[in-house]
Amino acid sequence: MQFSGSSADIQQTAATFIRFLTLQYAMTIVCYPLTGSFAETGHVKLNYLISLLRDWIFPSLGVATLGLWLGMPGILGSFLLSGVLTLCLVLLIPWIANRKLPRCLRDLLILPESFALRPSEYFEATVSSLEDVVRASEQAYKFCIGKGEGARTAYFVSLFIEEMAGNTVRHGFGEGKDGLVGVKLILKESRRMLRLKDNGSPFDPVEWLEKNRPEDPTRNLGIRMVVALAKNVQHVRAMEINNLIISL
Repeated sequence: MQFSGSSADIQQTAATFIRFLTLQYAMTIVCYPLTGSFAETGHVKLNYLISLLRDWIFPSLGVATLGLWLGMPGILGSFLLSGVLTLCLVLLIPWIANRKLPRCLRDLLILPESFALRPSEYFEATVSSLEDVVRASEQAYKFCIGKGEGARTAYFVSLFIEEMAGNTVRHGFGEGKDGLVGVKLILKESRRMLRLKDNGSPFDPVEWLEKNRPEDPTRNLGIRMVVALAKNVQHVRAMEINNLIISL
């Protein structure tokens, strides 16, 4: 590519280019912790969508439209437009989701319903060994019974913890890695779920079961039972963390 004009003109153009690009980054960098919070609160697809718009779609469309129309000034203006659109987007989404105008940092978070749970509505445990898994399973069973749940539900919860948390402890962590599985059981009228959270290798039991269907029905019985007995099983991988959500 050949540039017309003097060396001073080229340097001035490059300096202007960098200034506008810096302004764009100044606006979009504010968005990174907000979009990261979306992923951490379970809105992983939303985080991916905003990242795609911020890093590709907004800049590309801006350059393709304003650049062709106005030339270099249009390209420079597209940097600012991309930053403004991204910033507006991450402010607008929490406004719509929470149904109120954001007035503080907390209002910019899209928090799950379980965030404001009372201690009596959930059971939590952290396990790192098979002994911990058995202990957490027994405690979760007692928690269910104490909440007035039937023996069937209590047994299923206990079984789910033993099978899925136990499977992660046995196979999910590489040699020498300190692995932890966070267990959270929520028993609330509007939300009844078991969440298992670990820092092990990526593993989606539902996807794995669909791809591995051995003829022997006794193989992989634990995963088969969990998927069959639960209302829904969903796996989300975000920030190098596995989140397995089992609806009861």
